[in-house]
Amino acid sequence: MAKKKVKAARKKATRRAKASSGEMVQQPAAPFQITPASYADMLASIKTRIETAQVKASLAVNRELVLLYWSIGREILDRQSKEGWGAKVIDRLAADLRAAFPDVTGFSARNLKYMRSFGESTQSQHDNAQDREASHPAISRAAHYSVAVVATGHEAPKRPGQS
Repeated sequence: MAKKKVKAARKKATRRAKASSGEMVQQPAAPFQITPASYADMLASIKTRIETAQVKASLAVNRELVLLYWSIGREILDRQSKEGWGAKVIDRLAADLRAAFPDVTGFSARNLKYMRSFGESTQSQHDNAQDREASHPAISRAAHYSVAVVATGHEAPKRPGQS
């Protein structure tokens, strides 16, 4: 801390010496005067763009996670039917995923079973995510719907047919 004070004092003394010797000393720029109305408009515009970008980013992330969960569920189902896997494999998978990603939550045995149920709710066998999403617009809508509710802070609107 003392070194910083000494250094600052030296700089100040150097500036004084230059100023007294007639040498040019760079002064801090005067604050830029902005018309208050134009600044407020600019600030509002930037804030709106930031908020819009944040919502779009959340939607994109959520969409990818929903597709990931669906594909994990489908893979578990496929392996169970083709290779005869039992329920214990899900427990093992959960433990191995926890070990591989210790800071990531959401891959417990219970959640993997939910993913399997989610995958079971659709019957698509497409290979790439765009085909899956195109053939299952409900998956895409679910991702959009859940993030839109979280982002806006509003209660989820009733869907047609809900009481």
